Amino acid sequence: MNKVKLKVPASYEFLGPVFYLTEKLVELFSSDERALAIFPLAVQEIMANIIEHSYEEKGGEISILWEINRDLIRVEFSFGGKRVKIPEVEFDLERKIKERKGRGLGLEIVRKIADELEYGYRGGKNWWRITRRFRS
Repeated sequence: MNKVKLKVPASYEFLGPVFYLTEKLVELFSSDERALAIFPLAVQEIMANIIEHSYEEKGGEISILWEINRDLIRVEFSFGGKRVKIPEVEFDLERKIKERKGRGLGLEIVRKIADELEYGYRGGKNWWRITRRFRS
């Protein structure tokens, strides 16, 4: 498994570079066009949620670890800030879009893109892990 690790400020200014790096890693290791098109969006959404909800846009730091090979990509975020509150029940994404309720869709979109989405809290830090298996 190939690994890339980066620490970035919890700032919206870094969403673009994290998106771009994720996109380039997928492009380098896979020919899965769908993963290339959607997985970087899921990574960007998780990071935006960390900035907005855990740090309330007031700064902090996010450690990001990309693990990738020809079969899958896994991205883990480790960060301080407030503990994450995850909705217990998944909701009907299509219905919510039709109702035009735009808030709260991010996590559901990530769940649709990812093969695995995990959250935990250890050693005083939150972590999110998102995994996507490549398809040929």
